[in-house]
Amino acid sequence: MSTLSRRAVGRLGAGVAGLGVAAALIFAGSPAANATTLPSCSNGICTISFPVTGAPQIWTVPVGVTSITATVDGASGGTANITGSNFFGGGVGSGGAGGAVSATVPVVPGSALTAVVGSQGQNGTSNTSTPAAGGYGGGGTAGAITTSPTHGGGGGGGGGSFLFDNTGLLLAAGGGGGGTADGGSPAPGGAGGSTGAGATPVDPQPGNTAGGGGTESGAGAGGVVTFGAPSFYPGNPGGAAVTSSAAAISSGGSGPSSATAGAYMTAGGGGGGYYGAGSGGTDGPGGYSTAGGGGSGFVAAAATNVAALPGITGDGSIVITYAEPMVASSTTVTASGNPTEGTPTTLTATVAPSDSTGTATFYDGTTTLGTGTVTGGTATFAANLAAGNHSITAVYSGDATHTGSTSPVLELTVVPAPAAPVFTTSTPPATGTTGVAYSYTFTATGLPTPTYSVSSGALPAGLSLSSTGVLSGTPTTPGSFTFAVTANNGVSPSATTGPLTIIIAALAAPATPVIGTATFTG
Repeated sequence: MSTLSRRAVGRLGAGVAGLGVAAALIFAGSPAANATTLPSCSNGICTISFPVTGAPQIWTVPVGVTSITATVDGASGGTANITGSNFFGGGVGSGGAGGAVSATVPVVPGSALTAVVGSQGQNGTSNTSTPAAGGYGGGGTAGAITTSPTHGGGGGGGGGSFLFDNTGLLLAAGGGGGGTADGGSPAPGGAGGSTGAGATPVDPQPGNTAGGGGTESGAGAGGVVTFGAPSFYPGNPGGAAVTSSAAAISSGGSGPSSATAGAYMTAGGGGGGYYGAGSGGTDGPGGYSTAGGGGSGFVAAAATNVAALPGITGDGSIVITYAEPMVASSTTVTASGNPTEGTPTTLTATVAPSDSTGTATFYDGTTTLGTGTVTGGTATFAANLAAGNHSITAVYSGDATHTGSTSPVLELTVVPAPAAPVFTTSTPPATGTTGVAYSYTFTATGLPTPTYSVSSGALPAGLSLSSTGVLSGTPTTPGSFTFAVTANNGVSPSATTGPLTIIIAALAAPATPVIGTATFTG
């Protein structure tokens, strides 16, 4: 079962719409060098998978992403093959499993990561003059026999899988060694390393040594055969230089080539890795051959949450997951028109982008009024506010892909509730006098402020009633006048005071002057 089928991460469907970023996956050196692919994102987690392509794949870290979790799986080695009936009659060894590691590593937004995904070593072939090829990612080729008859060949080494950033290698999982048969007994390849050294398999024949596994500090040695025929072909060691880039991978050793007649089996190739593994060795006729070792793994010092995973059969893979980048939100708050005491005022929080979800909490100063659910970028709450001034804000909670935000303050004035008029005038109209200016004011409570009018009777000549309740003027005619006044503000019932009576007196005639007398004495 391949790595992709074993570790498929079923987070599909959401995409990255609205992120404002695109993660580019480039198959370096391939015809689709300019093609891009997007990760799948769901519930705040994005996943991107790197399959086997036979070339480095370059991925640009999205804006806002500073950490990723990567699962790196190396490929397994090839299994040996037997044809004909003139062998020892035993079984053949399978290829060693690829290493597998998972870890969290820091990354730089906008930087490029390079993924090299190893492929499985080719299974052994009866055409041993063309030996089984090693897998992409540094797998070593199996040994060859150029004479006939031949009865089978060892498997090629599996390719390692590697993840690089701009500074160097982040993670590596070693490829498994190629399997073979030694004296008719199965000789499996060594497993690739997950977090360190690859395995050196135990050979079934006494005195024979399989290819050495790569370690964290050096390549694996070539295997040797000391049991059997007197002509020996030692295996080749893995690459001496450590893997440092996609163009400089430490390959597994290739199996030795034999030209001796009466050939039976060839050696297995070594697996690629941080350091490549050694290949197996063989005797002259190939009756005794050993398997390849596994390449080593690597974990950068900055990695955390490191876990060695079960080995892989088949091609390798690299799967990266990361938290979907957060999109900044902004929030505004508005209120329904004409806020009035006693009538709920609808507060509306508008959150951008409009695909934001979560909740918005409404505050009056520091007092919590209530919470609304954000749907389609808006949330509402009906608040019962007292008459007076209020400072309203809305605080958006944020969600898996959007940051929280707080609205600017909305200064809101709530007017008192409407009230029917009630007269509060406490004294009756005073007596007036013709020819003398007169003023009297009617007062009534109520909201809105009431207006005043004469509802019955007639005012004294010379006087009028304003809409604000002021009775004024200069009366011209004496007498007794009866009338009623109504206060009305549109709220039922209106109020009427009266009937009221005003006495207008005539202006008194001026007094007759007194003429004084004077007495003169002599």
